[in-house]
Amino acid sequence: MAKNKSKKDTKNIEKAPHPQGETLLSWSVAPLRQNTKRGRMFIFSVLAFLSFIYLIYGEMLWVAFGLAVVLISFHSFVFPSDYQLTTKGVIIRTGLFTFYRPWEEFKSVLRFPDGILLDYAHRGLRRFLVPGQFIYFTPDNKVAVLTMVEKQMSKDEGKK
Repeated sequence: MAKNKSKKDTKNIEKAPHPQGETLLSWSVAPLRQNTKRGRMFIFSVLAFLSFIYLIYGEMLWVAFGLAVVLISFHSFVFPSDYQLTTKGVIIRTGLFTFYRPWEEFKSVLRFPDGILLDYAHRGLRRFLVPGQFIYFTPDNKVAVLTMVEKQMSKDEGKK
């Protein structure tokens, strides 16, 4: 009997609504591979930086430390990222971290050729440094992402 109860309990857990909402749209993007010219420039710059570190310090330990700093700093560009737009917010999973923000925290949307920036601050530093969550999209799903984000942002404006 104990085995039957555990099976029933897992069925109830699976049917429970997810706390971050129902998934409306999900996709995966590898920005380093998406634009080959930008990817080559990034790899060349990193190799030049690591060579410079080796010339100055002469030890591979410092080169490994420099590589770790670069990978952590540019993880969302280097590693493939999985994006999910849900009914309650945005979930971004990169190689190292998972981010979640509800739609209510975003104030505006800034469009770029390779993605959008969901602004969650009231104002940035002269609109140059705008804190927010950048979402890469592929050329295939650009329109779908933009319409879904605009739809969710307009819902939240109506609630305020």
